[in-house]
Amino acid sequence: MLYSEWFTLKAALPTGCFIIAFAPSLAFFLKFVAKDSLRVILVVMAAFVWMLSLLLSSIIRFGMVYVVDSFLLETFISITLQEASRLALFILIKQAQKGLKTLSEENTKIAGIDSLYRSRHMLSMVCGLGMGAIAALFLLLNLIAGLYEGGTMGLPATIPHLKQRMNIKLTIDDRFFPITYSASCGVLTLLHMAWTLLFWDSCHKYSLHDSLWWLGMFIAVSSHYLVSGLSFFNQLGTRVVVLSLQVLVLLLNVLCCSYIVRDGRGGIVGCGRGGDSVVESVRSENGDVRVEQRHLST
Repeated sequence: MLYSEWFTLKAALPTGCFIIAFAPSLAFFLKFVAKDSLRVILVVMAAFVWMLSLLLSSIIRFGMVYVVDSFLLETFISITLQEASRLALFILIKQAQKGLKTLSEENTKIAGIDSLYRSRHMLSMVCGLGMGAIAALFLLLNLIAGLYEGGTMGLPATIPHLKQRMNIKLTIDDRFFPITYSASCGVLTLLHMAWTLLFWDSCHKYSLHDSLWWLGMFIAVSSHYLVSGLSFFNQLGTRVVVLSLQVLVLLLNVLCCSYIVRDGRGGIVGCGRGGDSVVESVRSENGDVRVEQRHLST
């Protein structure tokens, strides 16, 4: 009986919050990632790159506090570094693709590598999953630790500057805050997947010299700033409204991503050149080498 009461009061709520926050990303992981070892590695690598951006923003913030103490400026820098890490990850993967393609022999397919060329949108969503999941975990960590109370690891809630800006403890008016906050973390994970798809599609279109290559990148970056800006209004007690607006932003981003993926030219608003294609040399049975150009699906 005592164990049942403890689980109901102490563990049910934080466990439920954890499930709410990570159920969408876990479903995507089990469906599209878990069976492919290369995709699992990409998820971990993307999460690591995001953590590097967080580390860099923390170092910058530590140096800025003696010059200017602006939470808005710190948030702006943090988001900028996150988007820069998204670009750096794209460049890193492209360079890895070229290197692995060079090492592979003619008419030889390396397991997992061939799919990198044929599923670039899935590749971006997999990496976005890693960035979004680790971002949601960092946001949710203190809430889970606070709900579990003593003996649970968490980020320190007694940072001097943070303690001066906002209340750490929840009040009776914040009784729905854990649920809405967890849902917001789940939305953030899905948003990172959409942002990565939009951002990387723009990078891909830039290499094709499309005039509107920047549009997807603009949507992703501006949406990131917008969602982060909306979170500042949580302190006014409008958490349900803020969450609804964040879901609306997510739906708009998903709509843009759907248009990119389903568009035969792989672009936004007519941006793009036909389909993506790759030129490969294939050795026939008699030893002759012929060149083939194959169109790839987006």
